[in-house]
Amino acid sequence: MPDPSYPDPSYPEARPGHCPRRGASAALARTALEQHCLEVAAPVVLVTGVFGTERAGLLAHGSARAQATLEVVPTVESPEAPLTRRLGLLRELGMQEAARRLMDGSAGGPVTSTVERHLLVDQADLLDEDSSDVLDAVIRSHRVGVLMTASGSSRIVRRLARVLNGPRGLHLELATLTLEETRSLLAQMLEEPPTSALARYLHACTGGVPEDLSVLARHGAAQGWIGTVDSRSVVVHPPQWLDRRAADAVLGRLREAFGAQGVQALRTIALQGEVRMDDAMDSDTLRETIFPLEEAGLLTIRRSGVAVTRPVHQHSLVMSRQPVAEPPRTPEGTLHACSVGDPVTPEEARAAAWHLLELGHVDQARFVLQALPSDDVGRTHVQACCEIAVGAPRRAMRLLRPLVADADTTAVALLAFIEIVLLRDVDAGAHRLTALAHAAQTRPDLDDLLQALSHLQDYAVRSSSGHGGAAPASAGHAPAEGTALEETAPEGAAPGASRDTAEASTLEEPEAGPDLAQLGRALLATLQACRAAHQHDPQEPARPVSPEAVPFREVPIIASNWVASVLGAARLLLTPEEDVLPEDWFEGESVDRVLLRTTSTELMRMLQDLICGEPLDDLRNLLEDIWAQFDGGLPQGPVRRTLLEALDHAVEGGRAEELLGPPGYVRPPTGGLYDSAWRQVLISVGYLLDAVVLGDPDRLEQTVEDAPQDPPHRRMVLRCLILRGLHTLPEQSLAPLIRHARSVGVEPVVVELLAARLDGDTHRVHDAVAALEGREGRFRVASVARRPVRLAPGVTGLTVEGRDRLALLSAREREVTEQAVQGMSLAEISESLRISLRTVQSHVRNTYRKLGVSSRTELRSQLFEARDRR
Repeated sequence: MPDPSYPDPSYPEARPGHCPRRGASAALARTALEQHCLEVAAPVVLVTGVFGTERAGLLAHGSARAQATLEVVPTVESPEAPLTRRLGLLRELGMQEAARRLMDGSAGGPVTSTVERHLLVDQADLLDEDSSDVLDAVIRSHRVGVLMTASGSSRIVRRLARVLNGPRGLHLELATLTLEETRSLLAQMLEEPPTSALARYLHACTGGVPEDLSVLARHGAAQGWIGTVDSRSVVVHPPQWLDRRAADAVLGRLREAFGAQGVQALRTIALQGEVRMDDAMDSDTLRETIFPLEEAGLLTIRRSGVAVTRPVHQHSLVMSRQPVAEPPRTPEGTLHACSVGDPVTPEEARAAAWHLLELGHVDQARFVLQALPSDDVGRTHVQACCEIAVGAPRRAMRLLRPLVADADTTAVALLAFIEIVLLRDVDAGAHRLTALAHAAQTRPDLDDLLQALSHLQDYAVRSSSGHGGAAPASAGHAPAEGTALEETAPEGAAPGASRDTAEASTLEEPEAGPDLAQLGRALLATLQACRAAHQHDPQEPARPVSPEAVPFREVPIIASNWVASVLGAARLLLTPEEDVLPEDWFEGESVDRVLLRTTSTELMRMLQDLICGEPLDDLRNLLEDIWAQFDGGLPQGPVRRTLLEALDHAVEGGRAEELLGPPGYVRPPTGGLYDSAWRQVLISVGYLLDAVVLGDPDRLEQTVEDAPQDPPHRRMVLRCLILRGLHTLPEQSLAPLIRHARSVGVEPVVVELLAARLDGDTHRVHDAVAALEGREGRFRVASVARRPVRLAPGVTGLTVEGRDRLALLSAREREVTEQAVQGMSLAEISESLRISLRTVQSHVRNTYRKLGVSSRTELRSQLFEARDRR
């Protein structure tokens, strides 16, 4: 559309070396934009980025900094083609008149003001051909600045390549937030730093897109699933994803940007869960929309098909109150039908509930179950598994027990799993295995589950038989290979077993239900990996443990926490320098399913950091993070408070004897394949590092003797001691430690550190440390120093007895004690430490009980020498 009435009808030549700034953060983009708008008259700026990256806001800020008048150019959805917009002026004016109107301003006459004008064109990549020609004419006029946003850059960048690379042009491609930037933004929005679990979850749900992140964080705080514990923002419970008003708001934003046809395409894919690529290409609407929507960051195209990228959009597209005519009979379609009040069949409701539960959408599964009658057996099965998934196995047992009396084999199997795997109840497990053995006679899908539970029951019986102060040598070992099932599941009913449970095989199971065969395979694969780690000869090359038999995304959600913890522990024993829980294990898992086991995975990663010698300051931050999230209420899996107390003991130093026993005492195992053995490891590590700090070689030698005797765990304890205490170990302890380390197969490169210290050659020590840390691996030499005990201004120091007694307190209890002896009230301590009043009261009660005092006066007199106040 050439128009000779306007100057310079051609684009300027490209300027060599003037490249667009790609992948810029918001701060860098803002600086570049401000500078460009201030220096260039009639600038042409294109800001691209996925939907939700606040492109228009950035342009408005840059224009305001240049003191220009910003005018938003209205566009409307074009009915002629999907995902196409048209300038609003073209509804009434021709193309040349519309161009003149944009250049001359809304009044339509020549512009006489000295203030520069900028036009803001949102979603410029979606403009139709006529609108794009009008925009070209405006740009060529050099009379106004043109600021454009675009979700996809492929088409518009090619069209405007010459002008964007010229003196007037600037192309900024906004990047999404990194995880660290997400943490920082959440700390500002929530006014407290987020835990790792919260930051990772919100980052995954929103793809690191600032606008979505802000909306979701505000909703989480308002709905109560984001809370505060000990001055950290935490996930209190998994989000429900049932807010249909919020879903409508998200749909409104999407419709404003991409029109009704774009939203229709997104909903079609969301309600299918995933659309095969062949099917998408066969659909006229999807074929024309999926690639622009992919560029906008809304869809992901992979080999298997097309899916909605961000979970926050997926939930909104399904749960919106705007009904879809004839939704597909998929789990997502059934959920949508329930949300708008459409009828669904019982079979559809059961299948949808199981599918949603396996994705980690527990409340959505419960919501769908409302379509079933209260006495439906399948409904009870799902409800029980929902309780297991959120960390409430005893509530699940109360739901299942009435079904056992009705000869329900699924209920028997689930109860056996709960009692043997989750609760480690030896007596109840023996009775339940008998009933399960009867059921397995006519249900082959229970064979693997029966075998796995029999192995675990056998291990629990053997390890619980130990008595006395020291743990038996078998503590921490995996179940022995070849355990006969007949020993734990005899044909005759065990004493106390219900007659009804022995007849459990007579019931026909509903069509949809828990995949008990897959549950059995997952448990067996985990036990096999665990056995391989414990039986590995350290002289042979280690083969990393991996769940090759069962992809992790196929592990039933009721076992995912336990499987991840035990596999991670086995991997840490066998290959401690490799990623303890590789990301590729969990490929394809939903973010909500990952959230439900985050406590277990975060703990495993911290155990690896502790064992491999990471700095203490980093460990303390991680520990506080885990404690806050643990107390926040997320499912804890196999993690128990005593295990965290032992970890606290290993990192911070002395702990209460009522929790750990006196020095040198190691409690007998409780039958847990995971937490019992690791608790012993951490207690041993803590006592060893205490002995190093005290410089007591006799105590150190005795603690080494009392450490776990099974080679894998003993090897781990000694390796940790060497890496964390190398520079402070007593000289007379070096030679015995070398013998102990070599006897259990500690890595030669680690043992060489002790040998160099024993030799007394500082250069050799330096070379040994450099050799250790210069290789590929995670081992580092760290400091053993504990957190120093701070003294209140009103005291001169600790008495000898007070120092010993103060070592019984946790780090947080010591902080509360310090402020209490200064005379601060509980409310003042709460405000000072930014923890709840209830938490302060709990710490004070624990401190009084541990130290045997009943008042602050007694506390001060026992711990401190008062300063003479004259």
